[in-house]
Amino acid sequence: MSKTKTGEKVRKLDDDFMKDLLQDRVLHPLKELLVVDKSLDMQIRDNYINIYYRGGSLIKVERKTRLKKYQCKFTQENESGENGYKREIVEFYKALDIQYDPCVNVTDFTHQSDVKDWIAQILPKQKMMMDLHKRCWGERQHQQYIVNSNNYGRESVGTDWFLLDMEYYVRTSDNDSSKSNTKIDLIGFECKNDFTDAKWALIELKTGEKAFEGNSGIEDHLIINWNLANNKSWVETTSISLNNILEQKKRLGLANYVLTKKLSSKTPYIVFILTEIRPGETKIINVLKNIKSKHKEKLPFLRFFVSSLMGFGLYNKMLLDVDALINLLESRDSFQVGKDSKASALGR
Repeated sequence: MSKTKTGEKVRKLDDDFMKDLLQDRVLHPLKELLVVDKSLDMQIRDNYINIYYRGGSLIKVERKTRLKKYQCKFTQENESGENGYKREIVEFYKALDIQYDPCVNVTDFTHQSDVKDWIAQILPKQKMMMDLHKRCWGERQHQQYIVNSNNYGRESVGTDWFLLDMEYYVRTSDNDSSKSNTKIDLIGFECKNDFTDAKWALIELKTGEKAFEGNSGIEDHLIINWNLANNKSWVETTSISLNNILEQKKRLGLANYVLTKKLSSKTPYIVFILTEIRPGETKIINVLKNIKSKHKEKLPFLRFFVSSLMGFGLYNKMLLDVDALINLLESRDSFQVGKDSKASALGR
């Protein structure tokens, strides 16, 4: 497979993997589950898949060619260290005086019956483990809500964007350190306008004022994603991957949108979705003004989504540049709901 200079591979599933999902073969029950169970979201990697639940990676499924089987690994089991999910769950069970029964970590898929047994007996317990795991609350869960609202929900046919990937891992250097890697929360494309090439965007979700500044804050992610967006090799390889992903998801029944053109290999947009911002919060305005003054060359590619009456649908009319967002926040903050206002909460 082709790679960028930083080792990025083109993402797709090979023919055998797709046949095992589509035809009456070993993985077909898993494909049928994904079509029906929208609490699960499948993402295509380099000839393996991650399945997400509540925004967290639930399982990784990859083929072990030499052993003639697939391996289904409960990915949250990797977080069983001192601060991992297992300690939380064990303490919860202990408090209720319930015997802790460790969840199955690895399941081999050799026959359809293995997949069916996993669906019936193991998956419900793995979901429960995720339900009790605090990393699946808040921002990550919002990510999957956004995917569901724009890709699968009843109103998704009316939204302007389609989300192609979630938690998109990028190797930013040859260094093995985790600091040399990043994950893009969401990658989506504008699907309603008649462009020669469809525009796409690197999308970051920020929840609450603590996410605005510092490491992994808005400015930090703007710089990281700007460097990616201006890496022509990475953009070209990623656009090929995204076109592969869309084509294969359509074949699997996981993407109803019909794209008649290819995703562009031009510079993608950098988009932020900001959630849980309190009225009167001034920190975000200061952060935006700082970005406006320090990153002028990035502003033509920088956008912010705002919600349409508290929904998760993504609409072009609600996609603002930095000036429009600052104006919106400043005008919104001049409107205060209080006990003397006619718009007081619950009419009090």
